[in-house]
Amino acid sequence: MNDADVVVCGGGIIGAALAYGLQGCGRKVILVDGPDNAKRASRGNFGLVWVHGKGLGMRPYARWSLASTNLWSEFARELSEYTGIDCGYRRTGGVWLTLSEQEFASHQALIARLRVEAGAEGYRADILSREQIERIMPGVGPQVPGGSWSDDDGEVNPLALLHALHRALSLGGTARLTASAVTALAPAPGGGFQVTVDGRTLGCERLVIAAGLGSKTLAAMLGMNVPVAPSRGQILVTERIAPRFAVTSNLVRQTPEGSILIGATMENVGEDDRVSRAGMRHVANLGAAAFPFLRQLRIVRSWAALRVLTPDGYPIYDEIPGHRGAFVVTAHSGVTLTAAHARTLAPAIAAGALPEETSAFGAARFSSDHAAQLH
Repeated sequence: MNDADVVVCGGGIIGAALAYGLQGCGRKVILVDGPDNAKRASRGNFGLVWVHGKGLGMRPYARWSLASTNLWSEFARELSEYTGIDCGYRRTGGVWLTLSEQEFASHQALIARLRVEAGAEGYRADILSREQIERIMPGVGPQVPGGSWSDDDGEVNPLALLHALHRALSLGGTARLTASAVTALAPAPGGGFQVTVDGRTLGCERLVIAAGLGSKTLAAMLGMNVPVAPSRGQILVTERIAPRFAVTSNLVRQTPEGSILIGATMENVGEDDRVSRAGMRHVANLGAAAFPFLRQLRIVRSWAALRVLTPDGYPIYDEIPGHRGAFVVTAHSGVTLTAAHARTLAPAIAAGALPEETSAFGAARFSSDHAAQLH
């Protein structure tokens, strides 16, 4: 007899969102979550729900990101009503800031190419001059020549989101095994899977691997290569000030409590998740270039975390070859995609197959055979 309908390996925002969606489909779920000192992307997130500028060369990803964002308001309301936790989602609109004429020209070319790829679907972004940005985000520096605007972007408190998802799982009866490690995965005799957790073997009909960087090791237990690698991001947080920005941006955002978040780096340093002086200096310089008034504020906190990247930066959603009912889900933009993971991806997994709109995100796109077929 199975212990659960679905075992989800990974208790970060992606795994928790999928477990929440599966729970909502009436499935009995066990969520296996690692220790508090695990290298979690969920706890080092800038908190953007961001569509703007995404999906070049991968139109399905642009559609998927927008579809998730369009689900976010109702999803956040439902989660708040169910758990009593407000995750702070706001669809504020977003400004993409550039810091040189060359960067601005490249960004305009990016937006133009995204419009071409979108075709008749349209692409919702407008190029802004520095003067237009000043009206939206007062205090922008002279080093900013321009940027762009999208109505679709917003922000959320990622820690509150993770807390709300975990609370929702508890309220809904999902078992969350904390400070636990999956040491073996195997097909079960007669169908389904066996998941060994801290010496105990759990039986399940379906399996979801959503363990961030750990997905590579876990999927390999079932013979699948999941090409993910760490990218360290560092963020600075200022003291609280009176409300200044009503919108968010790619470089800075002000929280409802008044702090300003500045970020972020993208560093190839392996699994080193420590804050570095060089990284903090770089982030501070970015913020001060965009908004010189930030130089007058005190930095009260900083952090670093390892984000999860695939070779092309786009998600991997796949059923493990030869193991029907076992799925891998990993994405860099786990916060943006939370609503789609809970509302669209989880019900599809509950039904036994990934949705058609995610078919472009299979891991086979990274194989040499697949690349040869494209040329």
